[in-house]
Amino acid sequence: MTIDLTQFEGCNKKQNTIPIVIHTPSNQTVKGTKYVLEVLDRLEMEGVKFEKSIISNLSNTEVLQQMCKADIMIDQLLLPGGGKAASEALASGCVVLSLMGTTNINKLVIMITALS
Repeated sequence: MTIDLTQFEGCNKKQNTIPIVIHTPSNQTVKGTKYVLEVLDRLEMEGVKFEKSIISNLSNTEVLQQMCKADIMIDQLLLPGGGKAASEALASGCVVLSLMGTTNINKLVIMITALS
């Protein structure tokens, strides 16, 4: 995936006191947004401190600006491989969570079915 790294020249990563976690679904069903929200809500109930932001309906420029502020980006969890947003988040300095590979896809389907 080719991305223009000059878009991130103004990205000055600093360590946030409270981590900022973002999710940028182009399609909430395909990206697993329902499960992302369930896990983030559970972490909040357990007292884990972080800021969350579900980013949608913004221009690519606005999304990239949000990535520059974030610490962690949760990408797609139901389809293997990261998309363009994952590559952009990595370029901005975010840690990216994404499903990479199909080795455990059957286990994932069982887990998702159990959560539904």
